[in-house]
Parts: sequence; C-alpha cells; structure tokens
Amino acid sequence: MHSKVYLIALLLLVGCASDKENAVPEHLAQIENLTAHLEPPTPTSDIEFIREISFGDTEEVLFGRMVENIAVDQSGKVFLADLTESTIHVFDFDGSYVQSIGQRGQGPGEFQAIWDFKIHDEKIHVLDTQRFSISVFDLNTLDHIRDYDISLNDEQDNQPSWLRWTREKGLFYRPTNIFIRSNGNYLLLFSDASIGMANNVDGRTYEGSIYDPQEGEFQTHDVVSFTWTGQVLVHEEGDGLMVLFRVPYKRHSLFDFSNDQFVHGWSDEMLFRFHDEKGDYQKALYYSYANSELQFDDLLKHYEDSRDNVIQAIRSDDHPETWPAFHSLIFDDENRLWVSTMTDDQNSYEWWVLDEAGNLMATFSWPRTRDLKLVKDNYAYTLERDTETGLQEVVRYKITIRS
Repeated sequence: MHSKVYLIALLLLVGCASDKENAVPEHLAQIENLTAHLEPPTPTSDIEFIREISFGDTEEVLFGRMVENIAVDQSGKVFLADLTESTIHVFDFDGSYVQSIGQRGQGPGEFQAIWDFKIHDEKIHVLDTQRFSISVFDLNTLDHIRDYDISLNDEQDNQPSWLRWTREKGLFYRPTNIFIRSNGNYLLLFSDASIGMANNVDGRTYEGSIYDPQEGEFQTHDVVSFTWTGQVLVHEEGDGLMVLFRVPYKRHSLFDFSNDQFVHGWSDEMLFRFHDEKGDYQKALYYSYANSELQFDDLLKHYEDSRDNVIQAIRSDDHPETWPAFHSLIFDDENRLWVSTMTDDQNSYEWWVLDEAGNLMATFSWPRTRDLKLVKDNYAYTLERDTETGLQEVVRYKITIRS
C-alpha cells in the first residue's frame, strides 16, 4: 500500500535549490520539489474568447436549481445537473435540448441529491450524496446501467480512520466529490458541510477513498486528507448560532483532479501542491503575489442587501489585512491550471492560465459573475446569470491562444 499523504500536515523535507533561495518565504523553504517564481511572471501568449452559445431553460425543460458541475462529452454534448428536479439535462452541441436522465426517487437510476458527476469511458457516473450511491448511464443511449452502493455501513473490516472520530463529534460525512482515475476506479471525497446548533466546525476535513467499481468495494481509505473550511463564519446570536457560508475574506481550501493528477491550494497564497492518482505528493508551485488590501467598505458591498444581523456578524468578526490571493482553480483536459486571482477590482477577477510546467501562458480579466467551471477541447464553459431574465445559464466560449 502506498504511503498516506496528509495535506493538512504535510512534512517539509528538502530545501529548494534556487539561486534566490534566501528570498523564498521561510514557511516554504523546505518544501520538497518546489518551483518558486519569485518575480511577477510575464504571460507568453495572448488569449481570446468568443461567446458561442448558451444552455439553459427551453420550451422543453425548465431548470430548478442548477448544480454547479458541468460535463461535456467528446461530441460536445453538454450535461447539466438540476438539483431541484434531481435529474441531468442533456443538450446537443448546437444548444438544442436532447433529453433528461433520471428523476427523483429511490429506485435504480433515480436520485435524491445529485452533487457531482463525471464522464469517463463512454459512461456517465453520477454521485448521489444522500443515497451514498453512484449511478452509471450509457453515454450513447443514455440508458441506466447500474448503481453502486458506496455507504460505509458494511465496511466493518475496512473502515476509514476518520469514521469514528467524526461520529463522536456529531458529524456525518457524506460523499461530496467524485473523480475518476485512468484505471476506472473512483477517487471519492467525503465531508460534512451541514452545520446545526452545535458549533463543531473546527477540525472538519475532506477525506479521500478509492472505490473499485469492478469489485464493487472500497480498495483503500485515507488516500488524502485536508482541512475543510467552507469559508464559514459562525456568529452567536442570542441562544443560537447564525452560520454564514462562503464569506469572501476567509481562507479556504480548493482542489481539482484531471488526468490522474490532483492539485490542492489554500486561497491565501499562490501555492499549489500536486499529487498523483494514489495521493502521493509529487511537486509544488509557488508564485510571489501581493494580496490586495482589504478595505472594510469594499467588504460591506458584498452584503449591502443583507439583513442587519448579517452585517453585525461581519462587523464583529476578525478580518485579515488582505483579501485571499485567489478565488478558484480548475484543471483543463491539457493539464493546464486556470486560477482566478483577486485584485483591487471588486467586480472582476484576473485569471491566470498556467501550463503543465507552471509557466504563465496568459492572463485575462472577467467579471466575477462569470464563473468558469470547465475548459475542454479549447472551449470554456461558464455559469452565468442572464442580466435581462435573471435566469441561470451555462455559456460556451471558443478559446484561442496565440504565442
């Protein structure tokens, strides 16, 4: 069995060989296989986006609450999960509606809560976080093939190390993310994002396990482990608690997986750690970045339409001196890393496109309301809200990168 990798307590082993070693921040100087970019990088290419088409409500189908995950197959069909209706809507490359997969229920191929899904090996793999199941559909016919039970109740002889202490703490970890390795095995992440009257946020984690669908069982647990934050602010209010999620100034944990490579970073600095499909640490990339100063008036703009008690909770909290360095990251199908950096402009992000070696290929500015979710086959797919109708839609852009 490979060695276990823990992102929340990664041991710093060997110093980085660099002509500017003394300029590397002290807490990074001993990271193994670290490439440190100590000067602001210069883009090597220009990037252009051409808006082509949008996917959303049609005469045949109306969306409820759109899940933020998007999948696209090799022919360009777009798959969008509808959390409210517990189904996946399928659109052709030209934007026309094809059909929907699954429905709310407890039977084969039915869902309670679609939380994540992926396309792999001519199949659609759908993770239901409520049912602890993965439903598999044929990509060509869209017919249901089978379901996998990924609950841990029967894992008496093969339980993850975190199961006992999370339950003792009153947590109930569910599968929240599914990634598919090249051998067809699932890399599943478990966590608990629900917060009730008990303030038990501290210590929560993401925990990774590998499930073998051919054998119908977990192969191994404790593959990766790192702190879950959820950008949560817990504020005592009378005899209860008020919980705010996705508080923009909070440090949070971000990750993605593609082509048997896992990347993880904390949003407060431009440091990205890479791991292989088994969870073993491979390398790290660091970029010197001047985080924008946090102005309280700018912060309040994020809550200008909120209730007074929300504003009071924000005012009472401890605020960092700066905003995080970046907001989101995604891998594309060519192992390029797309990172949305935070600048002084509260209305937009400056996106970085990093090649597989970590070199800065291009930068571009996009409004914060244009949420990049997927890059595949030189197309970008974003989650946006139509300014006229207020409806959510997915938009496809053609990407051109010129050196």
